[in-house]
Amino acid sequence: MTFHLNVRTSDSVQFHPTMTRKIVFFISLLFPFVSPAQSNVPQTNSTPLVRRYKDGETLSYHMKASNQGRNQTIRYEADAKGVVKKEGSGHLVEEFQWSGLSFNGQPVPLPANASDLRQQLSLDPAVSPSLPDFSHVNPMLIGPSADLLTFYADLWLAIEQGTLLHSGDHEYVRRGTPNSWADGTRTLIGQDSIDFDIKLSDVDTRAGTAKLVVRHVPPVQPEIKTAATWMEAPVADAPNNWVEVTKTDSGKYLAEVGKETFDVEITTSLADGRILSATMDNPVTVLARECSDSGLTQCGEPEHYQIIRQIELHVQNATATIVLYRPRGKNFGLIHYSEGVHPTVYCDDTKIARLRESRKTTVVLDAGPHTCVALEKQYPGQLNADSEKLSIQVKPGVVAYLRLECPLGHVHFRLHEMPTDAGASESAALLTIKDKDSYTRALGSKPREQASR
Repeated sequence: MTFHLNVRTSDSVQFHPTMTRKIVFFISLLFPFVSPAQSNVPQTNSTPLVRRYKDGETLSYHMKASNQGRNQTIRYEADAKGVVKKEGSGHLVEEFQWSGLSFNGQPVPLPANASDLRQQLSLDPAVSPSLPDFSHVNPMLIGPSADLLTFYADLWLAIEQGTLLHSGDHEYVRRGTPNSWADGTRTLIGQDSIDFDIKLSDVDTRAGTAKLVVRHVPPVQPEIKTAATWMEAPVADAPNNWVEVTKTDSGKYLAEVGKETFDVEITTSLADGRILSATMDNPVTVLARECSDSGLTQCGEPEHYQIIRQIELHVQNATATIVLYRPRGKNFGLIHYSEGVHPTVYCDDTKIARLRESRKTTVVLDAGPHTCVALEKQYPGQLNADSEKLSIQVKPGVVAYLRLECPLGHVHFRLHEMPTDAGASESAALLTIKDKDSYTRALGSKPREQASR
């Protein structure tokens, strides 16, 4: 599906009047056949793509887009800031507001009522994707909100499958039923037909990320309706799956047919499933002819061109760094007090590292509150050497230092925050942990290996 933009003579940028209809029918194409009660996601939430919401958590994204049309290329940028909250049914959703809009490098002031748009999105399989009410939305915001919805809808569909568990896992969702955005007035025919080729391409426990690839591809036999025999021959390397016939201002008919695909890549956090970045490449290979009759039999010479839409989305959440380190134990003559063997450190219930003596590790994570603990189960019976849980507040761009030790005469380890100067000095001389002892260097490793005591 293609989202067209028009630039009028007043230089004000507006979306094509059929754009909203295309978006609406695209979502209805994806999701009328899935109800929340029929969700296939296993109750264990074993897919690494699963979203783990926290009421009140915040998100911030920056979106960049370019739309290369038949005669011009238009670019926009916008910011989306969101907060997780409960909607009417009690499910958690992400509610976004848009700001910082620019077209072709020029800031676009939004009217006061633009803030009235509260775009609600959710990756909870029980909450089907839906559109905001565009009838009361500034036209400038239709494109950004529709593109953000596409990313969430594709990820939602992947989660809903419930079978994408490991790197390389793949699903093909057949849905060739045509999607129409014709309005009967200007757009007389507007259809595309797509299937979904979904792959969990990578699960990187070290980086704490998962990568999903969703390709919207032509079905083997697209079900679009063509209005003339010359529109049936493939324009590209697959059967035509996109067609549009519009009435021009001069009373003629612009007939276009071709191949449309979407290549969507989404990187998510293994810690909580939020989107970290995403890209979309949406090309349409077009053959167009201008005709003087509605039957499209009296037409001019064919024109070949491409419509190319490219979207980038990046998270803007402020990050911080934690250095976890463990000094060497004390020496008493020839006796060395080793302070245990290999306690394992968790932060926010995510396994970070086994921390041996004289070693350190560095973890990048979102700024804000975090809880860390060291677990050591080397002792027999009921005894253990677990530390107490440590709650810390990490500021954006700041390095926090956490020291792990077990003072002489104590059974339990102690994990505590050090002053910056002291922590930097003590950890500087220590070696980085070995790869075999590291589980992640970004907060988010294997899906929620809980730190139970």
